[in-house]
Amino acid sequence: MLKSGEAPVRVRITYDKRYVEIQLKRSIPVQFWSQEKERAIGKDHNSVKINHYIDSLRVKFYQIYQDLELEGKRMSARAIVNRYQGKDDSTKTLYNVFKEHNEDCRKLIATDYAEITIRRYYNSLKYLMELVKREYIERLALVRDVFVFQSYTCLAFIDVYNLRPVFLN
Repeated sequence: MLKSGEAPVRVRITYDKRYVEIQLKRSIPVQFWSQEKERAIGKDHNSVKINHYIDSLRVKFYQIYQDLELEGKRMSARAIVNRYQGKDDSTKTLYNVFKEHNEDCRKLIATDYAEITIRRYYNSLKYLMELVKREYIERLALVRDVFVFQSYTCLAFIDVYNLRPVFLN
């Protein structure tokens, strides 16, 4: 029960007699909740909105279930929740997509690609990663410098952000 007197809305994903519960960051007055129907029973705007959200989640979870099944992934309640929360391996980085592309092309040497083309793909990946690393290091250095400046001047981040050369005279 929340301090406001409302109850948090939670969802339970069950698969093969095992379940995972997650909180939806939504709440509803207890008198407007039907445990039997697993829905809000009021006709007010908040109840209708929560019911619509629950319906959309059911569709979303069913779609995730179907996707995992089609991908041949190990099925579990945790796998469904992980996919919903973006914590599974379906989230690919640019590096992973590029590397997978290069490996797929390497398998097609002599039929669809020349060896030199594959080497160029791998060089492109290497240069891309060097660029990303250099940009990351530059940004990290900037963040470090701003932090040190804030520490010595006791300025808040927003004050440093709004600082302009005209203010330094």
